Order: sequence, then structure tokens, then C-alpha cells
Amino acid sequence: MIDEDTEFVLAAAQTVRTRWVQPFHETEMVPDSGPWQGRFLLGLCRITALLDRVTVAMTPDGPLTAL
Repeated sequence: MIDEDTEFVLAAAQTVRTRWVQPFHETEMVPDSGPWQGRFLLGLCRITALLDRVTVAMTPDGPLTAL
């Protein structure tokens, strides 16, 4: 919690640039549930027949797809 006694806040951001064998493309998404429900969002999409490269990690905030 940040209040009047806070002397220092450290914030960080990281980015990774990579090349994909098959690149992703931008697409509109409209979530059916959650805090972004009903909003038009920009997402990434990629279609592949190689399903052995896809996994799902369960996180405290729900499932996360990893490719």
C-alpha cells in the first residue's frame, strides 16, 4: 500500500523481441466474462495444426495458454 510514508517505489517493465516460425496476427476479441467482459479488445491469434506445442498453465487468475 502506497501512502504519505512511502519513500520509494520501484517499477519495472520488460520486453522481448523474437521471430516466430509462423507469426501471430492482430484480431479483435470480446471476452464473455471477467472484468473486460463485453469490451472490444485487441488480441493476438495464430492457427496451427501442431497441437503438441500448446500447453495450458493453471494460474491464480485462471488458465494461461502457452505456445
